[in-house]
Amino acid sequence: MSQETDNERKPLLRSPFYNPNYIPNNNNRQSFSLLKILGLGFIVVTTLLLSINLAFFFIESNEATLPRGDSKIPYEYYLRLRKNDNWIGSNKFEYVIETSPPSDPKFSKLFIDKNGDDFNSSIIAEIVSRSYKSWFPAYYDVRENRNSSSYNYTVLTTQSHMSGLCFILWPPKVHISFLLKCEFEIRWDYKYFGEIYRKCSNKKDWTKVSYVKGSSEWGMQWLDPERINTYGIVTKPSYGRDGQMRNVMFRPDSPFPPIIPALYVAYFDRIIDGGDLEAHQCLKRTIIYFFVLLVVVGYICYDDQEITKPDNGTAISHDNHTEITIDFDEDGNIITGIHTNNQTNVDDYNNENILLMSDEGINQRYCGNDKCKFLFVYNHPDDETLANEHMRSFTQLAKALNRTMVLTNVGHSKISSCRNFPFNFYYSIESLLHVFPHVSFISQKNFKQWTRLRHEKPTTQHIFVAGGGVNSTINIVNPKSLESIQKTNCLDQFEMKFDEDTIFKKIRTGKGFWKLDETRSKFSKFLVDHLNEIDEEIILLNHDIRKPFFPGSLPKIDYSQLILQEADRIVNDLQPFIAIYWRSENQIPPSSKLPECAQSLVETLKRIKTSLGIENVYFTTDYPISSRANNLSLNEDYHKTIEILNSTIKLNTWKTMNPFKNLLENNIVLKNTKEFNGRGIHRILEKLIIINSDYFLSSPPGCGASYKDDFILSVTNARSGLMNEGNERLLNIITRW
Repeated sequence: MSQETDNERKPLLRSPFYNPNYIPNNNNRQSFSLLKILGLGFIVVTTLLLSINLAFFFIESNEATLPRGDSKIPYEYYLRLRKNDNWIGSNKFEYVIETSPPSDPKFSKLFIDKNGDDFNSSIIAEIVSRSYKSWFPAYYDVRENRNSSSYNYTVLTTQSHMSGLCFILWPPKVHISFLLKCEFEIRWDYKYFGEIYRKCSNKKDWTKVSYVKGSSEWGMQWLDPERINTYGIVTKPSYGRDGQMRNVMFRPDSPFPPIIPALYVAYFDRIIDGGDLEAHQCLKRTIIYFFVLLVVVGYICYDDQEITKPDNGTAISHDNHTEITIDFDEDGNIITGIHTNNQTNVDDYNNENILLMSDEGINQRYCGNDKCKFLFVYNHPDDETLANEHMRSFTQLAKALNRTMVLTNVGHSKISSCRNFPFNFYYSIESLLHVFPHVSFISQKNFKQWTRLRHEKPTTQHIFVAGGGVNSTINIVNPKSLESIQKTNCLDQFEMKFDEDTIFKKIRTGKGFWKLDETRSKFSKFLVDHLNEIDEEIILLNHDIRKPFFPGSLPKIDYSQLILQEADRIVNDLQPFIAIYWRSENQIPPSSKLPECAQSLVETLKRIKTSLGIENVYFTTDYPISSRANNLSLNEDYHKTIEILNSTIKLNTWKTMNPFKNLLENNIVLKNTKEFNGRGIHRILEKLIIINSDYFLSSPPGCGASYKDDFILSVTNARSGLMNEGNERLLNIITRW
């Protein structure tokens, strides 16, 4: 057969790697002989390893099949590393889950199941390695013991394994299957701190439910996603006759099943601490895959006269994102402890198990100590602009007192225990933790839950800090109506000892104490020294001071991403634009002057638009400027003012920009629409829009808010700071029309 004919035939018989222009030589024949020998050796080694794996696979497969059951692991248990070195001398990291003895004061008796089968008094579950059951390493079964009145038996509740190719340089992906509906992921960062994610069948996106820091050697702390509240801990191992032993203690409202911390430890040990075993198993499987790949490539890339290689290589990118996926069947019982959002909705007060816990155990779960000490500033008198500043001052106080700060609810541009939204609806928790890294925080919701769970209700002392009076003085006072204080400030929602035995004290700051760092330092020291003497678990604090009482200053707490992202969207849609602020606040002008103020605004705005070439205008006001505002209570002057504005200026307002559209599609949020129609979240949003406007106009004296308006001062200070930082887009700080 001619060479030409052969060149036409070979591409049909060989892979696309065949090169028809290849010129054979003797060196290629020598390479072929070497590859042939290596290929034969690969086949022999691969066959041997396959035979060994198949032998162990059949041995494990021939074991009796266990019945499947629901996981009933308690929220408190001992986790013991079993002593069971395998035939090559490597620990398989099998664990035993045991209950605490009845006399152990550290644990409650949450493992008792009063509905039927009781847990074994010692070993209740085993995490058993089944690595040869599949090609995937770290294949675990979770087997739980059941004791009934007639007989004892074991059920299989959980199976887990590493999936995909096992790489030695980074942790592999792990898949864990339960008999429940939801799925979970565990992702490690570069420090090998974990993040727990959950996705249930009725959700499309993953929700972060917990953050895990620490290690298997030094212990682990499981926190909420904001890293404020602690769900539980896994202690560092202790060593005794039975080997390594850890205590596992978790709150019953933890948003994940209690078996997950045990599996987390098992995989952490295998991946981090068990490097030799993982390296062995990964190397074994990697060698098999590599041998098979080389043999296949060897047969593809040679023929009886030549060996060829591809002209172009293929770039492979590996994703080193580590995750654990957990699936649930619809028949499991643990689903009762799993929730579909970031906040737990389980009513622990009605949970039968929680009644068995001691108050010290409840305290450990909510503040990390046997005795909790909270500072609860339940009301800040000013609107959000100043309340932000007050919050920082009292957080400094909580730090000085070594008390956990309660993050009071927000809403209607206030920080108050009567509001409906959590603190992080307005403010960034990450920013708060950055400014106060050494302060412990608890949300108002969890604080409320703590008071409800306590058997002996927590003690309180009430403090009212008032401005003026004699410098740094304190008096015991008698409240006029305890019931009125509770209802007015919504304190009756908390189950605490707030009654006629509660001590009420009034502390006076003195006049002008805030003007000098020296006097502020003197007052703050007096305040800290006295409050440190209070032994009650809760300091309930109210105040009417408007200035910081600690010397120096702290950065502001950033607003939440929800607000910042919406402000960025509106600013980007409007740029370039002029922002107008016209609010009466406490300076209500005579109605007869309103048309004159409106005409002056229109003329000033026309001049600015012409000189700067800016067309877009964002307008914020508390006057009813809508053309549909035909309220009978508005007189002719108001209607004339509305007509002047609407007939001459195209105004972009809160309503026309359609803010928080996606959020308002949520039915739960719709029930609180007052927050979005009045002086609520839109007040914050408008402040951010005005701060980032190209040009800022505000009302002159006699037409609205005064020069001392807190909103205007906050805006001008922020705009001044941006201009000092070199922001060239801002054309002024403020101009009065």
